Amino acid sequence: MMVGESPELSTLSHSSVKLICEEMKALIPPRTAGKRPAILPSQSPGFTLIELLIVVAVIGIIAALSIPNLVQSKKAANEKVAITYMRSWTAAQELYHTRHGDYADADNQLFDDGLIDGRGAADSNGYNFSLDNPANSRYTWWGTARPDIPGQTGSRWFYIDHTGVIRYSTAGGANSSSSPL
Repeated sequence: MMVGESPELSTLSHSSVKLICEEMKALIPPRTAGKRPAILPSQSPGFTLIELLIVVAVIGIIAALSIPNLVQSKKAANEKVAITYMRSWTAAQELYHTRHGDYADADNQLFDDGLIDGRGAADSNGYNFSLDNPANSRYTWWGTARPDIPGQTGSRWFYIDHTGVIRYSTAGGANSSSSPL
């Protein structure tokens, strides 16, 4: 007998141990390593109609919640572009005035002098722009930006003049008496 062995185990014969192991194997269910349980004949792999309908409904809800935010973001971005473009008019008009002694009466003159990018920004980013210098004045000019589709491409109309103050109106047609930004 070896150290640490119990006296009962040392008296078992090899055939007795083999018999006990076989009995224990019979009590343990066979392994199903890596195997899936059998599918019942009425079941098939894949998605049910209900599962697909739930997925479509969830996607619809997410779209319904996100599309209005996307439209609002696009409208706000269009307005920011319009404001930025009108600010560039102020600097360009002052440079044009320094070079020529009067203000430009159209944005293509500013483009030809290399003072703004793009020829005629009309219909740019959801806004239509207009620049005017009545009677080629040396002292005044004004410009407007109006949304192409009010409420969709923008919700404010803008006005700027030789003072450099951008004014806006939400009721249409901004002018020199509209609220400043």
